[in-house]
Amino acid sequence: MSKPFRVKELAQDRNITQEELASRARQHAGVNISLSTVRRIWQNNQAGSPRAETLLAIADVLGVTIKDLYAESDEQPATAPRANLGANKISLGAPA
Repeated sequence: MSKPFRVKELAQDRNITQEELASRARQHAGVNISLSTVRRIWQNNQAGSPRAETLLAIADVLGVTIKDLYAESDEQPATAPRANLGANKISLGAPA
């Protein structure tokens, strides 16, 4: 499973809409980025992985690195409820 994107959060922090992000990314990088692609990334609907050129263009518009577009492994996107990760611990070996 892929890490969730933080594009929505990063764009909203900069007051950039989906439409503006798609338009600026096309102009900035000369990459053909559709609004539907931006919407899929924005909503964390990862039906396939975005191309590196797409992510680079979006990152450039937002002023971040490609790595910054992804949520950290212990973070959940703002739209998803946090899981109780402590409840799923598995013990391997004898107790100390």
